[in-house]
This record gives sequence, structure tokens and C-alpha cells, in this order.
Amino acid sequence: MNVASRLQSSAHIGSCLISKTAAEVAGTSLAVALRPESSIRLKGIPNPVEAYSIDLDGDKRRAKNKLLASSQDVRFAKSKDGTTLAWTSTGSGRKLLVTPNWLRHLEYDWTMNTIAGWLPLLSENHCLYRFDGRNNGLSQRGVQDVSLNRIVEDVEAVLDAAGIEKVSLFGVSFGATIAAAFAANNPDRVSGLVLLGGFAQGVAVRSQPGIAALGQAMMDMSLKGWNDEYPCARDLMAQSFAPTASPHDQRTYA
Repeated sequence: MNVASRLQSSAHIGSCLISKTAAEVAGTSLAVALRPESSIRLKGIPNPVEAYSIDLDGDKRRAKNKLLASSQDVRFAKSKDGTTLAWTSTGSGRKLLVTPNWLRHLEYDWTMNTIAGWLPLLSENHCLYRFDGRNNGLSQRGVQDVSLNRIVEDVEAVLDAAGIEKVSLFGVSFGATIAAAFAANNPDRVSGLVLLGGFAQGVAVRSQPGIAALGQAMMDMSLKGWNDEYPCARDLMAQSFAPTASPHDQRTYA
């Protein structure tokens, strides 16, 4: 009660704070959207308290995102090896293309991927181009060649289908590697790079002891447990990708 009272006095007018401990106890029964806040020092509490702010406009935003997902004009392009790629664009303004990463779906990214909150924000002042990578979402499944070179060719295929000569690229995680590789191979078609959480080397070739074995263990766990009724494998992935997200958002993503 003391922590709750201190959090109440720390919240800005019109906002509401909840401690991480309370959110974890409530679990998935807490049917509100939460945003992580920095650790807060409270009067009379010796240690900083990790807190979330309650998103009081979450229902309105989710309804808007659902509308955006359903109103997308999804089109299709062919890569050099014949792979069919689903792509779309939203918003208006400076052109920005999001390179694909490991799990994507043009429709579900709006409504079920709770860590992709940048989608509506970027669509407000950019013409945002996105596409599902091979074996993902609405693009062709069962494709055997998922090498970096083929995925770089996929970026080129989408740009050609959209009639874009030059664009800025936004790459997240493995998408940062794809964006950098495309820019290196096609410097005349790239006006800028935004790279978030990227890496120069994959887990198979990094020098840190045990990192390759850890990556393989997570892969094996995913293959064996992805469809389990209790989503332990998906929970692990969600916690790895969004360690500071709220428990509710992590479970939704899983």
C-alpha cells in the first residue's frame, strides 16, 4: 500500500502507474496496455521501484491499428529466383523501407506484435514500405534458400515493384544486416540507414564462448516446443526480444 501510494503521487496528471511486482502478480488478467518506465525512486522506499504506466488510450490505438491493418493494399513482387513476396505501404511523406527480420506478418504486425509500436508512429510522417520475408507471413512458404544474398535480392525486387529508385532503409536485428548489405551492394539506391539492435556477425561465427551452442539450444527448443499448449518456447523468445516489455505484452507477443 505504501508503494502504491508513492506511485500515485509520482504519476503525472491524467496518468496512472503500477509497480512491476503488481503487474507480474496480476499476470494476463490485467487486460490493459502497459508501457515500461524507468526505475523510480520513491520517498521512504529504500530501493528504486520498477514501474509501468497504464496506457489509457490503448483501446483507441488498438482500434486504429486494426483499421490500418485491414485497409492495407497488399501487393506481390517476384524476386530473382521466383519467390513471391507480399509488400505494402502506409502513410505519406519521405519514403522509408523496413527490411525483413525473423518473424513478420504484414497484418498481424499491427494487432498482435506488441513490440512493433513504431509502425503507426513511422506511418504518420513517412510513406512506410514493408514486406514479409520469404517463408514469412503472406509471402511464399517452403522456400529452401534463405541466404543473405537472396534476401538482399528480395529488397531489390520490392523496390522495383514499388517503382522506387532511392530510399532510406530501417533495419531491426537481422534486418540491420540486410539493410547494410543492400546498401553496400547498391549504394546508388540508398539515401540513408537506420539500424536498431543489429550485429556484424551471426551466432554461428561469433567469438564469445558458448554463444553458438546457446543459439542452437534455443533453436532446438523452438522446433520441439513451438506449438505446445503452454508456450514456454515462445515465452523464452518473447523475453529475449523484449526483456523490458510488460509481462502482458510479452505473453501477447508469444
